Amino acid sequence: MKNAHLISFIIFCGLGVAQQQKGALTQKQVQHTTNDTLHWNKDRKLTWDDFQGIPDTTSIGGAGTVSGFITKSKYTSDTTISVIISAVFYKQKSWQKTEYQTERALKHEQGHFDITEVYARKATAAFRKYKYNKETVNDDINRIFNSFVKKKDKTQALYDKETSHHRNLKKQKEWDAKIAKWLQECEQIQHNDSDTLHWNKDHKLTWDDFQGIPDTTSIGMAGTSSGFVTKSKYLTDSTISVVVSAVFYKKKSWVKDSWYKAAYALNHEQRHFDITEVYARKSTAAFKKYKYNKKTVNKDIDSIINYFFHNMNEIQDMYDKESKHSIDTFKQKEWDAKIDKWLQECEH
Repeated sequence: MKNAHLISFIIFCGLGVAQQQKGALTQKQVQHTTNDTLHWNKDRKLTWDDFQGIPDTTSIGGAGTVSGFITKSKYTSDTTISVIISAVFYKQKSWQKTEYQTERALKHEQGHFDITEVYARKATAAFRKYKYNKETVNDDINRIFNSFVKKKDKTQALYDKETSHHRNLKKQKEWDAKIAKWLQECEQIQHNDSDTLHWNKDHKLTWDDFQGIPDTTSIGMAGTSSGFVTKSKYLTDSTISVVVSAVFYKKKSWVKDSWYKAAYALNHEQRHFDITEVYARKSTAAFKKYKYNKKTVNKDIDSIINYFFHNMNEIQDMYDKESKHSIDTFKQKEWDAKIDKWLQECEH
């Protein structure tokens, strides 16, 4: 059974990636790829090998760190939105001059990346307090996001100024302690969601994945809550990439005890998740054909997501109706074959 009220979908709100180069005189727009991106990790410090860009010969700085934000956004209900901000480092746009390769200089550049992580956590915390407003959600998210980009950039500039780009040892030590304190203070902000299970052809659902409280008002014996998540980024000033993935929400998906060992029922629920994956792929394919328009990008992306979300729900409802929630074994087999064919046709 598909739980219509708990199905979630993601909307990318035109935030893209905010990025700034530090340790240089100018700010540059950055083109990046997945292989170029290094996510902040407390156990993985930067090395000089990560600085793979061409040195800026016009800069008085000896190195330039390019870091920024990426977002993951989702509607967890009709009136609640979740936005998680992460810090990333772009290898092919970060650079260093050979004569600058000292341990002290590298630690200074790590400080820039750590500052980006601090403000990513602060932004995530701010979004958790956000009160959803359907009419202004896009503007609200952009406003909150941009406010933390500005705060981050201001702090980065102050960091370079006060430390004289690491040359002032006393000030550098003060900033090292300050940044470490900031990271510790916002340690509680997590950048992952243990409730979320991403669709994987090699991992099928088990009844242990259904961790929600059963809906006693429902005639169904199980409920699958699944939806879309997106990874979005600006490749250039006029090109945007949006990849849509299917996810299963454990704490909103439920099963009644009487069906707990029914393999055919579990297969039926898996097929709901598979349908979500089919339409996630269709959405991604549509975004590949999207012609970027700076003035309408937010509305365009909303429109595409909503179109495929609506179509997906119609198919989910038809699936339940025709298979009678798996009770009609003949129709269930027909749908199994149909869904497998769809998955194959739109395989990435």
